[in-house]
Amino acid sequence: MRYESTIVRDWERLKVLVDPRRRGFEFEAFIGSLFRSAHFEVIQNPSVGGSRQVDLLAKMGGQIYLVEAKWWKRKPGPAEVQGLEDRLRRTAANVLGLFVSYSGFTQGAIDRVQGTPERPILLVTGDELEQVVGNAEDFPRMLRRKRDAMVTHAKAIFVSNQRQVNSLEQTNSLPSSPETFVLSDGTRSSWLYCGGRFGRFIFMRELFDIDWVPGAGFGVVLDIPLEVTDEHGLLALLNRLATLGWVTSSGRWSIQQSAHTWHGTGADAFAAQLADWKTRYKGLLDLHHTEEFCYADSYDELGFYTLTGQLAAWDERVVWRPSLSFQLNGVPIDPAPLHHLCEQFGITSNLYFRPRGEKSVARYHIEGNQGVILDVVGFVVEHDENEGDWVVGLIADNPFRRTSLGQLDSPEGWPKMVVDSELIICSLRSLHLLRSPKAIYRLWSYELAWTSDGLLFNPIADWDDDRDFWAVELPATCPVRLSRSKSIVIDP
Repeated sequence: MRYESTIVRDWERLKVLVDPRRRGFEFEAFIGSLFRSAHFEVIQNPSVGGSRQVDLLAKMGGQIYLVEAKWWKRKPGPAEVQGLEDRLRRTAANVLGLFVSYSGFTQGAIDRVQGTPERPILLVTGDELEQVVGNAEDFPRMLRRKRDAMVTHAKAIFVSNQRQVNSLEQTNSLPSSPETFVLSDGTRSSWLYCGGRFGRFIFMRELFDIDWVPGAGFGVVLDIPLEVTDEHGLLALLNRLATLGWVTSSGRWSIQQSAHTWHGTGADAFAAQLADWKTRYKGLLDLHHTEEFCYADSYDELGFYTLTGQLAAWDERVVWRPSLSFQLNGVPIDPAPLHHLCEQFGITSNLYFRPRGEKSVARYHIEGNQGVILDVVGFVVEHDENEGDWVVGLIADNPFRRTSLGQLDSPEGWPKMVVDSELIICSLRSLHLLRSPKAIYRLWSYELAWTSDGLLFNPIADWDDDRDFWAVELPATCPVRLSRSKSIVIDP
């Protein structure tokens, strides 16, 4: 939400005022206006903090700031910070200090703030006010990030060192997936490359059905726009999601280019491939200036979400339109975790639950009773310490891929954005050991679910019975034998 033009005009007028005394008084009033625009209650010259006067007390819910505002030529030092500390000690323990100085702060003042985090004091400079004065949502978001950095890391952060903020949030806590892709040549990896086109879809092993509840009606949607500007911030956000418990080992993802697609399992592999984009692009042609990404994961037992957006395919790695889309059973009776999530990411815009107008998961079956025989080129496996690798999914040629003539003969409900994918990744209805491949695998059905920005797609396959086995049980050391050999670029 843009600030009213009066606030912007007041800020510009302050910068050209000649009388320092008048400017000091009006600067205090201006800081009060910033808080009021963010829906804080503001008290001028409050009596808290003892006999020495403070400029403002701003409060909203559990957020309370004791504010000192100075427009001096010199930078406040440790003595001025100590004065605010003394007044803070006479207030309740949940009150934070906020020192706003147009000229900035000496290194001594910054060191003192970072050395006494038991009563946190946040520092705001004139340069930072210049950054946020144009938008009512930016000011509380900036304070929240400063508060989190001070409380968690005892660091005073500023707009000029945003990379430091992101590095504090990036804790390398991303879980890995128990699933591994095994290709016809024995290569194993948590991701694979194939031909394809743009389309934010992910091959899932199973779909969470948010409508599988006793009550009538359908689930709800919560869309959260994110303030992320580059790849570094995106990775920091993903790590923050993990530290908050919103990333699990069941996450799957995809990255799409104009003629190329990468699919994978696990948030750690997703982060690695985002960062190693130059290696992914090596030797590829027909590259677009932008790539799209889509990550999907579950949310407790209430539903699932997708993280989507676009990334620049050049060194700056700019991010466009990043968004979280939650699909939930219903409106949670306790929305505190979602509130906390928004608070952590500085989301101050109005958010709301929207009821879905139709069921979340759509299911389709292949017509007839024969299914579609798949040309399998790899397996999705999970390892068991006692029994070895179990096949839980298949990697196969897409039986309904768009032809060179543009003709398409796909069954009802088969997603249009999947028809350009060279491969499909299927879940397997009946599991078997990797060392015991089957003669024939068939696609029997498929299911899909949409979020606001992405598609989750689960083709479901099975194998024919023992009478169709074409190979005896193989030793665990033997290579996997498939219907035919196929060369796929994949990371060893």
